[in-house]
Amino acid sequence: MNRTSALSRVTWIRRTAVGLILAATGLPAADVAAGNTGPAALRAPIVLADMVAPVAVLELDFYRDGGTLTGRLRDASGRHLSFCVDRRLRPDGADLAAAPTAGIIYVDAPYPTDPRAVPLAHDGVEESAFIALLEGSPDDAAAQQVLASWREIRRCR
Repeated sequence: MNRTSALSRVTWIRRTAVGLILAATGLPAADVAAGNTGPAALRAPIVLADMVAPVAVLELDFYRDGGTLTGRLRDASGRHLSFCVDRRLRPDGADLAAAPTAGIIYVDAPYPTDPRAVPLAHDGVEESAFIALLEGSPDDAAAQQVLASWREIRRCR
């Protein structure tokens, strides 16, 4: 693979949110609808590898869809990151672990179906970075609750 095709592939992977570098960037839909698309509307990229432990889980809640966790992290340098852990039940009522998206962590959105939601591949670099942030915060009870929930669903898969 030559350098040009490699760069094209990295660009494509980044756009599809499955690459080695996760950038939670873009414009919120409300800004686009309002016409706020200039430089002031752009958010600074949040790269998981640049987030600094320990993190604090500022908000943590559950949806009544089977228990999808949603929350917001703040790292030691003050960066914020929304996330959710998919625990939706399958429509047919099958076992939670049988759902194809069970246990997937999404960042940059509070719910998996949010258009801004960026899925982190199971056992991928981004997921490992996210889990490392939580593991690096042993004194944060909410972070430990997220870890326990994620580990539970992963054991069932």
